[in-house]
Amino acid sequence: MHLTISNQTQDDLRCSFRDSELEDRVLLVKANGRSVIFAAKCSLLVVSRHSWNDETKEPEAVYTNSVSIPTAPRVSTSGRWNLVKVPPDSEWIVYRNKLSRKHHCLLIFPRRDTSRFLSFVPDAVPLSSLMLPGKTVI
Repeated sequence: MHLTISNQTQDDLRCSFRDSELEDRVLLVKANGRSVIFAAKCSLLVVSRHSWNDETKEPEAVYTNSVSIPTAPRVSTSGRWNLVKVPPDSEWIVYRNKLSRKHHCLLIFPRRDTSRFLSFVPDAVPLSSLMLPGKTVI
């Protein structure tokens, strides 16, 4: 199965997993909508925030608040979009989108307070240019 990881947060993410040869692998997914596609031969993906040392240009992983995400879809997936269970104190919300029978996409979004989400938008932005949270009914 192929898996695309789409990072919709402001932080670079470190995704680690153990492959079929039982070797530890690491993927770095850049911030702001960057995606990484790989052939998933693992059952669990551990995601954590990743930072770079500006002086040495070396990676400095931040392992606090790491989240374990199952890569195999649930058997009872009824729709194309499914919310992935993460701990309630996680700083991310994760969705799984089924692109095809053997290709899924994990979308990682920052968890936000939906009661005040418009406070971050400048006053000059028209409401018609915003996508409001919630279900879209077509």
